[in-house]
Amino acid sequence: NGALVASTMSARRAAARARGAGAETVSTALEVGDPASVIAEYAKANAVDLIVMGRPLPDSVAPSMAALETALFESGRPLLIAPPTPPAGMGEIGVVAVAPAIANAMF
Repeated sequence: NGALVASTMSARRAAARARGAGAETVSTALEVGDPASVIAEYAKANAVDLIVMGRPLPDSVAPSMAALETALFESGRPLLIAPPTPPAGMGEIGVVAVAPAIANAMF
């Protein structure tokens, strides 16, 4: 199936970029099913620290707002919603802030 091959290649490229950027541990998985439910279940079962998903676009089928909500509320993990295209200054300044109450609940 062409979509399966494209997904596998995309996951491999993303993993290679993460390793090249210095990520200590990179893992990928290819699952079948409702994307939002699969993401939420995988995150719970594999102690995922953060879920990153693309922002829904008006004329796009995936990801949908329902998928984002399912990943956020059913996974119990923080969700980072990425823009459709990286901003021009991507990677120049990196700041992540987590409210103390959220951090205490997560760790």
